[in-house]
Amino acid sequence: MNIRKTIVVFAGLFLLYIFAASSGSAFLRELAGVVCECAALALIFASVIRSENRKYRINYALVGVSLLSWTLADMLMAYHALWAPGTVSGKDLIPVFYFISTFTVFFNLILYSVYRFSKWSGVQLLADVLCISFSVLWSIWVIGFNKCPDKLDTVFRYGGAGAANIATDIAQIILISILSISIRKDRLPPFLRLILTAGLVYSLTNLGQYYLYFNNLYVPFGIIEAVYVASALAAALATRMYYIRYPQTYDFKEELYCNIGHRKKGVLLLLAPLAVLLFKGFAALDIVILVLVTAVHRASSEYIQNSVKNKELLEREKNLNLELELRISERMRDLEEKNSELMSKNEELKYISEHDQLTGLYNREFFMRELKNKIDSLKDGQKIALVLWNVDRLKGINDTYGHSIGDRVLMIIAERVGNIWDESALLSRLGGDEFAIAIERDFTDGDYERIGKEIVAVCGEPVRIGQYSFRVSVSLGMSVYPYCGGGAETLLKNAGIAMHHAKERGCGSRIFFYRDIDLAVKRRDMIGTFLKNSDYDREFYLHYQPQFAVSDGRLVGVEALLRWDCPQLGRISPAEFIPIAEKENLIIPLGDWVVENAVKQISSWNHSFGTNLKMGINISPKQINQTDFLDTIKASIMRNNAFGGWIDIEITEGVALDDEATVSKLKEFFKREGISLSLDDFGTGYSSLGYLNMLIFDRIKIAKPLTDKITTDASSVKIVSSIITLARSLDILTVSEGVETKEQFDILSELGCDQIQGFYLGRPMTPQGFFYTFMVRDYQKRANRYM
Repeated sequence: MNIRKTIVVFAGLFLLYIFAASSGSAFLRELAGVVCECAALALIFASVIRSENRKYRINYALVGVSLLSWTLADMLMAYHALWAPGTVSGKDLIPVFYFISTFTVFFNLILYSVYRFSKWSGVQLLADVLCISFSVLWSIWVIGFNKCPDKLDTVFRYGGAGAANIATDIAQIILISILSISIRKDRLPPFLRLILTAGLVYSLTNLGQYYLYFNNLYVPFGIIEAVYVASALAAALATRMYYIRYPQTYDFKEELYCNIGHRKKGVLLLLAPLAVLLFKGFAALDIVILVLVTAVHRASSEYIQNSVKNKELLEREKNLNLELELRISERMRDLEEKNSELMSKNEELKYISEHDQLTGLYNREFFMRELKNKIDSLKDGQKIALVLWNVDRLKGINDTYGHSIGDRVLMIIAERVGNIWDESALLSRLGGDEFAIAIERDFTDGDYERIGKEIVAVCGEPVRIGQYSFRVSVSLGMSVYPYCGGGAETLLKNAGIAMHHAKERGCGSRIFFYRDIDLAVKRRDMIGTFLKNSDYDREFYLHYQPQFAVSDGRLVGVEALLRWDCPQLGRISPAEFIPIAEKENLIIPLGDWVVENAVKQISSWNHSFGTNLKMGINISPKQINQTDFLDTIKASIMRNNAFGGWIDIEITEGVALDDEATVSKLKEFFKREGISLSLDDFGTGYSSLGYLNMLIFDRIKIAKPLTDKITTDASSVKIVSSIITLARSLDILTVSEGVETKEQFDILSELGCDQIQGFYLGRPMTPQGFFYTFMVRDYQKRANRYM
């Protein structure tokens, strides 16, 4: 039921009470009063019990208790007045119930006031209490007791309950007056104004009833009872208004309902002299006293209010200053945090802009800038060594194992090189597999070599990544400021030339100095010139290295190895002149000369001694791509009265065999002529297995680097064993190159290698040396076998 319906219902009940009271029937009057009080009780307790709002629940419950006690007292009084006028049983309880009702209201006010006063200004509250209490007490003393002390005896003569009721009512009036007058900011909510009004009316009515009673003016069931009923209904209505307005909780703004504010409510104290004037006429002294109290209250309140406001202004100013300082501090802290964050971001961006994301080394841009700064700041006589290197065959690792493994290899290489230099060295990854380091020192020639060897050594240590193990090699070039260039770009370019020169020279030469490039270029040009003008029959010759069966040590073949004795430069290594011959396209006529002389030599030996040895002939990639290559081989065999079975063509995986027609033609020719085919240097590349599917190989020649490691490296033993097992499953013979010790021979024999070639059983020799050392000896062995 909403508040409007409640008001309508209560108004109807009150009119019913007025009608019953005016009817002259005491029974109807008492019955209507009890109905009104019970309705008020029901509304109060129903509102308290059913609502979820717990705020002030005990206060409203006490209102209900007070009304319940009053109702019980009224019921007892009606009983004795209407039905048992002569009995005294239970009559003594009537003043007790009335006192309980009054005391409950007073106690309720005390609870509420203590909570409210604790949040108010103590000085203003003290002034209000003193002035209001004096005005109320003096007014009651004048009006109620006519300032006659004998009247006090009359109060106590009627029992302690009556005296307690009067004292409680007076105290209640004072408390309600203090609560009403002392609130100087905003207005109390309607439900609170209504319940305080009901309490004030209730207390004033109580005092009026006692005044009439003590002065023998009291008439039962008069207008006073109607006022009681009205105050009870008003209290119930206020309770309902509270719980309808605040069904969940009470959002009470403490700062609004306090005793410090702009409202001049002290003028309400003038009601006291007006009441005296109304009830006692013009009692000058009493009116003056009450007006004087009002004036004192007004003056003291003004002083207190101004003091409190000044204090509040001062406090507010302090708080504003503190808040301003706090905000400034917070702003400064925010700025510092933002600045710190910005600096951190800048540092991060700077790091990203200066470093390689994979290895954490300096990037190319930063390296070149710092190298230029170092060069510009050098004093006379100071030098900077620039070392440039890259990882050999990294592409093969990426293609075979994936780029993540290749990246890990680069990171490990970078970390290893970084660990051998202090912070004064400028280490960088220029890009891809290329690294550089700039070192500002006073170097000697021995220092340059030591630096290069140290880098090559740490990079060459085994790289283990998960289940994989790699032997990584690097090619390294060096240039030195100011001898090899006057600027950073020139210095880097010349180091790059030296690095690529080292890479071209092959596995035996990992380090090269730019200062030697001119000599190397001149020598290469000279070799090329002398090659073009050379007399093959006078300057070139073949050495022959024997090949033996591992099972019985029998001589089974020989490999032809080209040598050059240049009249101008002396003996030149094949590793030096063959790449030049390849580049200058001189390898084709030179290769034809080798084929002719090798076929001629094996034909002579096999015919002379009745043997069936094979002659291994190395064929260049450029030779095999010639259209007349097969015709050249066939013509040489026929010209020298040889057989195809005596010839073994050795090719490397570097030969381009992408054309299926060429591959098919080669297969058909080798098969028809009976020429065997060997895959040379097997195990040094990353695509060797693919070659086994391209051509039908008769032999696989295991590369010397693998043979060298089988006595010291377990992984190499496993690789060689796998190669031998694979070849045997494909019916391909295995030949191990570079066998130099008995230990190597024994391991290869145990692994099941078919043939060996190397210094252990025979070095490369001239035709005469090979003839007497091996051909004659082998012939004598065979002759003795048949004698």
